[in-house]
Amino acid sequence: MLRPVRSGTWPGLLLAASLCLGIGQARAASGLVWPEALYNPQPRADDLILPLPCGGAMAFRAVATPGREAGYAVTGPFEGANGTPYLLLGKYEVTGLQAQALASAVAGAACPTPEASLQTPQIGDWWDALQVADRYSLWLAANAESIAACDAGAAPCLPRVDGAPAYLRLPTEAEWEYAVRGGLRVAAGTFAGPLYPMPDGLTAHAWYAPNARGALQPIGGRAASPQGLHDLYGNAAEWVLGPSGPGALAVGGHAGSPAQDLGAEWRWATPPFAADPGAPTGLRLLAGVPLFTTPEKVRDAQRRRLAPPAPVAQIPPPPPPVRFLGYLRVTTDVTTEVLVDGQVIGQAKPGQPFETQAIAVGERPVAFRSAGYQTAPQVQRFRTGQWVEATVRLSDMVPPKPGVASSPWPTRDRAAQPR
Repeated sequence: MLRPVRSGTWPGLLLAASLCLGIGQARAASGLVWPEALYNPQPRADDLILPLPCGGAMAFRAVATPGREAGYAVTGPFEGANGTPYLLLGKYEVTGLQAQALASAVAGAACPTPEASLQTPQIGDWWDALQVADRYSLWLAANAESIAACDAGAAPCLPRVDGAPAYLRLPTEAEWEYAVRGGLRVAAGTFAGPLYPMPDGLTAHAWYAPNARGALQPIGGRAASPQGLHDLYGNAAEWVLGPSGPGALAVGGHAGSPAQDLGAEWRWATPPFAADPGAPTGLRLLAGVPLFTTPEKVRDAQRRRLAPPAPVAQIPPPPPPVRFLGYLRVTTDVTTEVLVDGQVIGQAKPGQPFETQAIAVGERPVAFRSAGYQTAPQVQRFRTGQWVEATVRLSDMVPPKPGVASSPWPTRDRAAQPR
C-alpha cells in the first residue's frame, strides 16, 4: 500500500509545506525544487522531464516504434522531427518520494521531505499502481495551462499532441515487452532474445538475487538499456495492463529473482487486490494522449472506415506478426495425448514423437493421457526458440484400481507410482 507521509522535523515540515502550498500555482506545476539525483540519477541530454507536485519531477525516455503502416502491435502516439512515432516511457520505476508527493497533493497535506531514503521503488498492489497514475494525470490536467509545452525546449514540460496534454497510465504488456527487448535500437534477431544486449553482463544491469538479495535498491543504480531505461530487469517487478481477463500482471522480475526469472518473458498474474510479499511489485508510467486529438482526425478515421476497399493488387502484404514461441517434443512408449494448459494439443506414438513449435512462452502445465492413465501436470518453462524435451513411459505406471475415482488433474502426491 502507499507509504504514509514521513513526519520529519519541524523545520523539515515547514519547508515541505511551503513546497506544497498552492498546488495549482505555476511554481508547484513547473518549478523544480528537488535535487536532480532524486528523480534522474543518470541524466542524459535527451531526457524529457515532467513536473510533479511539491517541486518534484519524473524523467521519461522516447522509445521509437514502427509506424502504423508496419502492422506492428505497438505504435507510439508522439512523433519525432523525422516523423518516427515514439512512446514516452518512465526512465525509472516510480519512487516512494514521487508517490508520496502525489498523495500529498490529493490530500492537501504537507509535502514529503526530499531525501535519498525515499528513492527506492514504490511498492503496492495493482490498484495502488492505478491510483498513482490517476493522481498524476488529474494533477497534470489541473495544472496544464501553467506547464510549458515540451516542443519549446522547456524542462520540466508537459507533452502534447495537437494541443491535447498527455496523461499517465501503466504501459500495456505489449508496450513494456517492446521496450524491454530493445525496440528499434537492436537488430531483429536480438529483439527476439529474452534480454537486451549486455556486453558488461547481467549484474551490471539488474538488481536481482545475487547482488540485491531481495532488498529494493535506489533507482538508477544499474546500467541503462539500449534506449536509456533503467531497472527493466529486477529491483521491483512492474505492474502492466494485460491483454484481457481480470487478473493483474507483473513483469520483469525483482530483487529476489534468480537470473533465469529475469527477462522479457517473465510474467506473474495475481488478483488485482493482492500483492505477493515475495515478489515486491511497483510501477513504471507511460505518457499517453487521446486517440483523436482533433476533429480532422475524427473525420479522417470516418473516411477511412467508409472508403471502398482498395483493389487487392494495391494492398501490400502485411508483415508477419512477431510471436514469441517455444518448442515441445514428446517421446513415448504408448500412444499418448499431450495436454498443455489442460487442452489436448496433439498425440505422440511409439516411434513417432509429437513435435510442435507453437507453445506460447512462459510457464505452462504439461500432462499426458492414455487409456487408463494420466500424469499429474508438471510446469515446464518455455523460452523463445528453445526445445523442451519430454519422455513419457506410461507402461511403467500402475493403472488406477477399479471403482476408485481419480481426479483428471491429480496432485503430485496422488500421482501413480512406478512399479
